[in-house]
Amino acid sequence: MSTTPNGPASWGQQPPPGQYGPAPQPWPGGSPAPAYGPQGYPTPTPTPPPPMPPVPGQVRPRSTGLRAAIITAGAVVAVFGLAGATTTAIARTHDFPVTSLADSVATNGISAIEIRSGMGDVTVVTGTGQSIEYELTARGARTAEDLVTRDGSTLVFDTRRDGDRWDWGFGWPGWDDDQRIIITVPARLVPDLTLDAGTGEVTIAGDFGDVELHAGVGDVTLSGTAASLRIDSGVGRVRADAATDGPVVVTGGVGEAIVDLGTTTAPESVTLDAGVGSVQLLLPPLTRGYDVRVDGGIGEVLRGEPQADPAGVDAGPVPVTIRGGVGEVVVGTSVASH
Repeated sequence: MSTTPNGPASWGQQPPPGQYGPAPQPWPGGSPAPAYGPQGYPTPTPTPPPPMPPVPGQVRPRSTGLRAAIITAGAVVAVFGLAGATTTAIARTHDFPVTSLADSVATNGISAIEIRSGMGDVTVVTGTGQSIEYELTARGARTAEDLVTRDGSTLVFDTRRDGDRWDWGFGWPGWDDDQRIIITVPARLVPDLTLDAGTGEVTIAGDFGDVELHAGVGDVTLSGTAASLRIDSGVGRVRADAATDGPVVVTGGVGEAIVDLGTTTAPESVTLDAGVGSVQLLLPPLTRGYDVRVDGGIGEVLRGEPQADPAGVDAGPVPVTIRGGVGEVVVGTSVASH
């Protein structure tokens, strides 16, 4: 079809602007003009639909970059963990063989024993000997000079080791699951005992003076008598069956603590600071009972302290202060014979 000044354009060609309608004007603001259709009118721009609201419980897809970063980080941790565990096993087996050390120390002028424990089990008992005996099993070379020192009238056992080995494996630096120390004290000595426990089981049995126990990670068992008793619970289970006529201070930790003061001796006073775990305090019956004061906490305090009993120990009223924590506190009556 031919094109004429007043006729339509041939098929397949666009008509000149303004032939069949008004000529398009420049778009305000200088922006590009919209597209025009065959009839000279603007072609409408489609409006995208609004985003769909999230469906409850639906997991949105993560970006590929974030997913790749997570996978890479996990792979690096796994590789280093495997390499560290292998390195630790080699170091323990080849560079630090298990060694034993046994010796004794005269009791002349000794009135107190202090134990600073790192990783491993600690046992302190009384015996019939005349000297303080000890047996240490640990990895690496150990000498009596770096294990036992004297500070005035206090004999100090320090099983911790700093800088003598490295450990990249799982667990804490210096972890040594083969270490343990056994200390035997003459029964006639009755020394004060202070123990700062690390990681491992602790066993104390016998008659001592002032006992101060700072529990770490692991179970603690204490039995016998003490001039006074202070227990700071850690992570684990603490069981103390001890008679004392001095002050008793118990600080709760994360685990469970049970303190049984028996039925033969009246304590001078009792102070209990509850922690996160549960604490059970068993008191001896007294002729004049107890004066109990409870300060508030989040956990529940169940009071069942013994009332005045003419058949009990001739003492009282003994002050008992309980400061509540997060865990449960139970106060009851002892039936033990110690």
